[in-house]
Amino acid sequence: MPTRPPRRATRPPHGGDHHSRTFLDDDGHAWRVTERDAAHIPNARGPRVLLFEAEHAWRLVWTFPADWRAMRDAELVALSLAR
Repeated sequence: MPTRPPRRATRPPHGGDHHSRTFLDDDGHAWRVTERDAAHIPNARGPRVLLFEAEHAWRLVWTFPADWRAMRDAELVALSLAR
């Protein structure tokens, strides 16, 4: 009987993609950051959210600059860690 890959306990929120880009963090992990509509996210803190996704983790950032797509990789890493 084939084994199935492990499932994640939690999943990032769904929503329409607005804009996205990929970047590498200091450890060489690839991240995809996508601006999403937060209308269907429970307890949303605003109308839009940045979703940072990597193979090992995901993060939500509710406060971000309109020009986030122009930020350098190191700036995006710092933004993804902001609380």
